[in-house]
Amino acid sequence: MTNEIFSNAHASWVRYDNYELRTDSSRDTYIVPAPNAKAIIYNPVDQVRDMAIEALNLGREMDSCEDDATETTRRILRFVQKYGFLGVMMDVPINDNFFAEEETHFIPNPFFPIDEKMDTQEYIARFFPFEETVPELEQTDASISAYAGRKPIYEYVFSGAYSEWLMFYVSYFQNIFKLFDACMKYVDEPHLFRALALRTGILQFSEHKLRYSIAAAGQPVMRWEFASLKAVMDFFVVNCITDPAQPVRQCKHCGKIFYREDLRMEFCSPQCRNRFNVYKSRGKKEDSTIR
Repeated sequence: MTNEIFSNAHASWVRYDNYELRTDSSRDTYIVPAPNAKAIIYNPVDQVRDMAIEALNLGREMDSCEDDATETTRRILRFVQKYGFLGVMMDVPINDNFFAEEETHFIPNPFFPIDEKMDTQEYIARFFPFEETVPELEQTDASISAYAGRKPIYEYVFSGAYSEWLMFYVSYFQNIFKLFDACMKYVDEPHLFRALALRTGILQFSEHKLRYSIAAAGQPVMRWEFASLKAVMDFFVVNCITDPAQPVRQCKHCGKIFYREDLRMEFCSPQCRNRFNVYKSRGKKEDSTIR
């Protein structure tokens, strides 16, 4: 099954134990670590299934307008509280050493609808809207990035001053759900032109630079070098939707996305299965009465 690809793999990320919302001078809302919040280093691979399923369901509900703005904000903040930032700053640059270069170049992405490049200092400053100047980049043996086994540039992303625009999360959750939805529909779409439209949407999915290495602390293990938390989720979702077994499906009754421990499962819960069968039975009785 898809989750086996992560067996014995390790990837480090940092989250804080508390986040809050702040509004800048343009009235844009950002998520920032709360004052005195503590940094926690963890392996997101251990939680990737729950994290990705939650992201897909958030996107589904936003896409169908099931959430109002206040509820959407609350749920996004709760997601960040559990898993940390997406790591957008590290996810979209093409040039690995962008922080040491004058310009940053981008892969196609849902976050920056701009030209293919941006002044690097301006780009980095987008993630520090509440700082007068971008903090100095410095990594020591006691730095969070060093403890997490990450390059010095991650000292920016893991710092208590780093922030991400709330709308990044709306865009990401909607985009990852649309990819999932398009793949599910593409498999069963009999109409050629609709299938081609779905295929076009699928092929527009953002590219990724995925690296791995071997960590030899005791038993050697594969160490995924994901650029961001977003990349961890993307990799899991793409593996699921390209797996012929289709381990991630939508419930036939409520539409909720869930991971199938048993590939015969068609419902996210026994309650949904029972309700579906009740409604199906009622429908048959009504058809019989009409006849």
